[in-house]
Amino acid sequence: MINRSLNGRVCESFYAKDIILALQVLAKVSSLAELRFDLSHLRLEDIAILKKESNKKLIFTCRGGVFKDDKNEEAYLNAIESAYDYIDIDLEKDGHLLPSLLQALSHSSTQVILSYHNYKETPSSTELEQIIQKLSSSQADLIKIATMALSIEDVNRLMVCQLKNKNTICLGMGAHATESRIRSLKNGGFFTFVAYDVSKSTAQGQIDYKGFQKAYLEYRGGEDLKLAVIGNPISHSKSPELFEKFYQQDDIEGLYEKIELRNIAEFKSLKTHYDGFNVTSPFKQSIISYLDHLSPAANTIGAVNTVYQKDGQWIGENTDYLGISQSIEQALEFSQINACIILGAGGAARAAAFSMQKKGIKTSICNRTFAKANELAMEFSHQAIEEADISNFNLIINTIPEPFKLIHIQNLQSHHYILDAIYPQSPFETLKNSIGFNLIRGENWLKEQAKASYLLFKNSQ
Repeated sequence: MINRSLNGRVCESFYAKDIILALQVLAKVSSLAELRFDLSHLRLEDIAILKKESNKKLIFTCRGGVFKDDKNEEAYLNAIESAYDYIDIDLEKDGHLLPSLLQALSHSSTQVILSYHNYKETPSSTELEQIIQKLSSSQADLIKIATMALSIEDVNRLMVCQLKNKNTICLGMGAHATESRIRSLKNGGFFTFVAYDVSKSTAQGQIDYKGFQKAYLEYRGGEDLKLAVIGNPISHSKSPELFEKFYQQDDIEGLYEKIELRNIAEFKSLKTHYDGFNVTSPFKQSIISYLDHLSPAANTIGAVNTVYQKDGQWIGENTDYLGISQSIEQALEFSQINACIILGAGGAARAAAFSMQKKGIKTSICNRTFAKANELAMEFSHQAIEEADISNFNLIINTIPEPFKLIHIQNLQSHHYILDAIYPQSPFETLKNSIGFNLIRGENWLKEQAKASYLLFKNSQ
């Protein structure tokens, strides 16, 4: 499994003895890497090659003390000219180089991380604030504080410092390194650092990306609700943004993440670390065998999009049908619907068929494979049709990417209400203004089903 919420937020630090090995590392890192040029045996010209050959975000670091100033400066200039995403400059060792880099930076997209390192201890809160003020006086896009954390109190002090200061990343080294990095991310840090190879760690206490993912998964930081959406692929999911708003509205300390599963069997170990899940393709049906109970709606629809705990039992629910009915009710009353046609016969169509059955709406189902449409129609007491004459329907529920293989554009009229499950690029969007029909966007469906899921999660605690 992969926690896609960590994409671009965990930087794998590495160094290499030659360009071939460096390129091999970059091919394997997740999404963000830091090249420690000062620890590598690379040529200056290799700096540009690495950036050109990699599609990953890159941080360039050439910590002072290894090379003379002129080589350090040239290395940083090469990184800037090669459009590295960031350069990391240690205030005490390399801060004097910054003025000579400003002109190149002004013509580049490269951002500056200005950092402070203390390998012996974590300064007091007052000292940390003074260090932040000194770092802030320079032209830095991000500030990084990395100190030896000898106790949890040191980690707490770093976290308070990060929360108080915008665009600041605070990290601990040593025995508490992993906890400090987890808490830094949870408290809004832009990214954190791990080792690409633990045997070549660049800071005391660093673990690798795989170890960090495991530690992050197992860590419970006092959240009222710890939730996730599972699927494959899952990076595109908008659910975290929706749940963040729900948390803010109710003043709840919550976490919501995107977990990509290779197969549904991984759910068995995953579920012990969360309070509940939203479930998306392709696991809405296969997850059922891993649950203790199904709600009547989920049982009838034959698919689950919400999993929550109650009295120690894992319960599967389907809130997709609620999202459908509530999205429609925002646009028109059900009493105004003379007939509905559902395009498609997959999972979303099943939820739509169930929703229309519960509301008592006369419904027809049209699908490229008539047998599937007929099977679904019979199950929910609807009818299946081979050709979709949409003039007799004022509600159209579309669940397929290419609806115009089933209906004709010229038959769309201003009296139609269209609920489109396809988002963000609805095939109906460009036609809405010219024809004048009412488009109920898939984002509404997503929001309403998410709201229903959230209430289940919240009330089950």
